[in-house]
Amino acid sequence: MLDVTGIPVDFEGDVAAGAIDNAKADVPEIANAKTVIYDRKLTGDYARTARDGTVYVGPNAFRSTEWLDSTLLHESIHVSQIPTRWYANDPLGSSINDVEAYRAEQQNFVRFGLSPADQAEVNQSLLSDMFVIRRLGGPAAVQQVYSGNYTMP
Repeated sequence: MLDVTGIPVDFEGDVAAGAIDNAKADVPEIANAKTVIYDRKLTGDYARTARDGTVYVGPNAFRSTEWLDSTLLHESIHVSQIPTRWYANDPLGSSINDVEAYRAEQQNFVRFGLSPADQAEVNQSLLSDMFVIRRLGGPAAVQQVYSGNYTMP
């Protein structure tokens, strides 16, 4: 796929935008986003969703076509959470939001053809968020989320 780290800055945005357009065809769920744009300064995360529904995709999301597709699916879940279940400013709620998004990724491992290493990373991220939910919300919150209820306990 696309390795934007080696592309001159003048062309990086155009190449990334083309890759995002191709990925959007693979992930129609992202159509609900206000817009999806490349952000070369987003280095800590693969992508992030803003309150207005804009999805910012960082360089790390471009490690493979499959990973970019899975990342856009993950962010599409966050876009869908904005109207009623957007908990970005609450540590417990943010973890609940992420568990829902990671579960969507898990359900699409085969669809996107994620490598075993990529699958392991998604699984580990989900487990990390489940530990946060246990620590902040207790066993009842874990059971609630495990059962597919992604609202605040």
